Amino acid sequence: FLSLGLTRRFKMLKVGIWGLGLIAKAHVAAYMVLKENYPIKLVAACDTDDRAFAEIALANNAIDINKYNDIDEMLKSESLDIIDICLPTSLHVEAALKMLQNGYHVLLEKPMGLSSAESLKLLNASQKTDKVFMVGQCLRFYPEYQYLKRIIEEKQYGQVLTAYFERLSMTPKRRGENWLLNYEKSGGCLFDVHIHDVDMVRYLFGEPKAVSAQANHVLSRYDSVNTRFIYDDKQVVALADWTLKPSFGFKPMFRVSFEQATVIYDNYSLRVYKEKEFFTPTIEKGKGIEKEIEYFIELITKGRENTENRPEDSFKTIELLECIRSSADENGKLVLWV
Repeated sequence: FLSLGLTRRFKMLKVGIWGLGLIAKAHVAAYMVLKENYPIKLVAACDTDDRAFAEIALANNAIDINKYNDIDEMLKSESLDIIDICLPTSLHVEAALKMLQNGYHVLLEKPMGLSSAESLKLLNASQKTDKVFMVGQCLRFYPEYQYLKRIIEEKQYGQVLTAYFERLSMTPKRRGENWLLNYEKSGGCLFDVHIHDVDMVRYLFGEPKAVSAQANHVLSRYDSVNTRFIYDDKQVVALADWTLKPSFGFKPMFRVSFEQATVIYDNYSLRVYKEKEFFTPTIEKGKGIEKEIEYFIELITKGRENTENRPEDSFKTIELLECIRSSADENGKLVLWV
């Protein structure tokens, strides 16, 4: 954390959040925690649904946030430094472009966009501004995944032999129009859920040589996706599915086998299995979205170089998702990547 002295010297960063859906609740909760150690304050929120404001305030005791139904009115009325965008996916690129062009630091909830063509416009715009732009690939900041990355890089248990990632969910529900089940607005489970593990595979292992994928179209399009990532020295598979029944809830999992151990994250518990024993490693505590926003703040306040979650990486993940979709459209045909 920043020292208290530096906190006092640095100007207060004022945040406006645009869109108050489910993910925004986690963002608001993070700001409520981080304001205790950083010069940052969430001062305004914009959403067209008045009920969303009440839900956010109830969940986070955020009763002092100024509320707006129109983004231009919020920008006109508030002196903001950061815009945190949590809008439906189909609005991401246009919204982020507008905020960058108006001189704000921008944190954009994943994905960057629904195509590499439109995402490239945003990437190019971010490279022409002195403002910080980051896409919320939160999995990169979860302690369990950071632990996994560290032991891979340090070869603590030798080389990786196999890796399996899974992200299963009940069918998403939203009040009013359920835009998540509209493929044109969300990109389906492929762009909303599978993207997490696709990005993590790249983050952990680098670029695959090719991908092979299959998908089921149950509720809309690409509602479950199973992808095989082709590497020379390891087998890597990821599965995402949001067609499960409401009683299931949500469950992320990974299993990575090394030469000398197997690491499993399941039921929100992390364990390392060696030949004759298993143990729970000591990892840093904290929530991924909170740590993601903390990292974003430090890019601004400390002038850090973004080494962990660059816009270029978010763009490459969109390109890889398009390759996965192409493979799924041809029932698992191998699609070259690099």
